[in-house]
Amino acid sequence: MRRLLLAVLLILPLAACKPDCNQLKMIMETTCAPDQTSTACVAARLAYTQADCKDQPATCPTRCPAGQECTDPAKGCQPIAPKCPEQCEGNAICTDPAVGCRPVTCADLQCTYGCDELSTGSVCKPKPPTTCDPACAADEKCVQSGTVTPVFHCEKIPGPPTPGLIPDEELTVVPGDMNPQMWGQVEAAIGRFKSLHAELWNTDKTCLSNGAAGIDNAFAGIATELARVTIIAGQSITKDGQRSDALFVNRTGTKRYEEYHLFDYARGCVATGTNSMKGVYLRSGDDTVPPPVSDTCPYEPCPAREWTAETLPPGWDSALIGKPSYIIQWHSHTMGNNDSTPYLQRQCSYCNEVMNDPNRCGCPVRPDGHVERVPVEDWLMYGGFRRDSRNGQDCTPNDTDNPAAWLAGTGDCRMCNSKPNDSALSVCTEWN
Repeated sequence: MRRLLLAVLLILPLAACKPDCNQLKMIMETTCAPDQTSTACVAARLAYTQADCKDQPATCPTRCPAGQECTDPAKGCQPIAPKCPEQCEGNAICTDPAVGCRPVTCADLQCTYGCDELSTGSVCKPKPPTTCDPACAADEKCVQSGTVTPVFHCEKIPGPPTPGLIPDEELTVVPGDMNPQMWGQVEAAIGRFKSLHAELWNTDKTCLSNGAAGIDNAFAGIATELARVTIIAGQSITKDGQRSDALFVNRTGTKRYEEYHLFDYARGCVATGTNSMKGVYLRSGDDTVPPPVSDTCPYEPCPAREWTAETLPPGWDSALIGKPSYIIQWHSHTMGNNDSTPYLQRQCSYCNEVMNDPNRCGCPVRPDGHVERVPVEDWLMYGGFRRDSRNGQDCTPNDTDNPAAWLAGTGDCRMCNSKPNDSALSVCTEWN
């Protein structure tokens, strides 16, 4: 303290020459801080006053005590405030000097296309693709899978299909009604073929763009789509080797064939509706072999067909594990028509994707009119719909080309999956 006071007294004679106001101010603040009434404090204030430092522009002292700095001349030396480092390591950021570096959060990033919250630092999701990147080769096409989170990939463009041919002399006409479910499969295959090869059709996709010249390849393409759902199909040929306008179809493992008139050979236009049904045939012997059921879902994404321990909703009876995860709904239409639909339960992520609805947990396997709906429904129901009748009702199929529909009658009807009624996997609508 004596040394500090001596310094003040030595400075006083020099004040008239060129006082160091910053130095005087620092001495005054330092000596007066512990005791405003001390002799040293009084001397320092006197020196500062006599030097007329108040009339000079305030400046920071040339030196501050340890642990202090001057950034504002009006405030003088102040304790050094914490600062953020110039750069943080990794995916980190500093927004609060007291906290220091911390992992980046999604709130920091304000991402446009979503954010992945990670413990090591969040990152923005990239802009969803709208096409294949890199671009597909000339002999490839870009294919999208998924709707909510689309994924694009390149697929090889198939060459012209080779028509499958079935000699009609090998088949014997037998009495019996044609299976409307089979016609539904044929119509669905035609729809898929149109979607995959739009370039072969006119604007409204009712006729082939090159007329009758494209019919043989169209038969082959439709047969290829039917093969995806375990149905054998081929263009029929006559005894003299000529190709006809008919398509024979046969569910794998059976001896029963059905024939459909699909095209007008003069114009290359599709013959639609049940008027296309021509007849039922057998390839030697009777129809005793049951149709097999494919355990492979024909199109991705696929729903859960039975409940598992992982997919069963919380709180549901564990006895449901291994049983179908859907119900079959029905509703009435005009003119006495009824319709039915398998309806998935509590499959949120699946329904979000196929219906493009983030709030949906129950849904059909595909939206109305989707070309994949019939084959996926058939797989879900172990082979398609089965009609059950009583009290004089025959569950007559209606004329909408819909295998899930029927005409109301005087008795009772219900639609079921293909499992027998006494099976634990059987699912039916209510009687109506």
